[in-house]
Amino acid sequence: MKLRLYRESQPPIITVTLNPVVDKTLWVPGFCTGRTMLADRSVAYAGGKGVNTSRALFNLNVSSTATGIIGEHGRKTYVDILANEEITHDFYSTDGSVRTNVTIISEGERETHIRERGPHLTAETFRRFLHHFREIVTGAMERTSHSSKTKGDSPLSKPLVILSGSIPEGIPAESYRNLILSAHEIGAISLLDASGTPLTCGLEGKPFFIKPNRYEVEEALGFLPDKESDYREAIDSFHARGIRLVMISRGKDGLYLSDGERIVCASVAVKRPVNSVGSGDAAVAGAAFGIIRDLSTDDTARLACAMGAANTLISGACFFERKDLFRLYEEVLVKEL
Repeated sequence: MKLRLYRESQPPIITVTLNPVVDKTLWVPGFCTGRTMLADRSVAYAGGKGVNTSRALFNLNVSSTATGIIGEHGRKTYVDILANEEITHDFYSTDGSVRTNVTIISEGERETHIRERGPHLTAETFRRFLHHFREIVTGAMERTSHSSKTKGDSPLSKPLVILSGSIPEGIPAESYRNLILSAHEIGAISLLDASGTPLTCGLEGKPFFIKPNRYEVEEALGFLPDKESDYREAIDSFHARGIRLVMISRGKDGLYLSDGERIVCASVAVKRPVNSVGSGDAAVAGAAFGIIRDLSTDDTARLACAMGAANTLISGACFFERKDLFRLYEEVLVKEL
């Protein structure tokens, strides 16, 4: 199947980033600790896994609304970057500062990552954001009801809510579960990409789709998959918990995708990758595209794998060239597990 990115009607997509970040990349020749170093160049962009997914979707001609909780200090810079990228946004503002993550690239494209923890928020802040979130999803549901020609319980007739990344300190560990249940109550479907306790609690909400890596599988299920039989056991376990679509990322080795009836493995070789940040978020965007376009499991896996791979060819999260995406899409090997 040829990949087509023409614009067409779609259900609303909402991405949620509870812990947004300004991602800054510095190119520092001869980088080492304990010295004053001069960067050859630097770039900064609005990050956080949900926003990264919005950026990847935009590159697929798919619109979305990015929301989440954002500190007042640094907010204007952050949303100005989103506006410049034409990413629709509706964040809930609170006290505190937007965190900054720094990636240092040195010889041999070696990467050093420095991450800030971000603001310490409160359960009351989350309660207020939950109200804000419900208003956004309700509005999306109303627009879908008025415009959709698709009836019934199909995902094609419902807004998609994509919940991604870490949660700020002070926010309840069950935040994703509560957001998923709220989205389902309103009539939307949810996609979850998280780790640790936010993942394990989020699974209780029975999201439509999840995308753990093998280490997050271990956090959720108690064992680290290695052999094909391990991955099959993990996928079956997630389906038994009510998850309809399960994707397990294997980094440079590709991914597994299961719709509950078939498990497929997708992989592609990438020459001279320069960036690892955002590949998982690009893959989630590929899965979301597959859902709203009603692609087959094979084609959804192919696209998700190609997007993750294309992301590695350019520095920055979810900045990729369409020519690379189209080429890699044709090169992805998909086989049934």
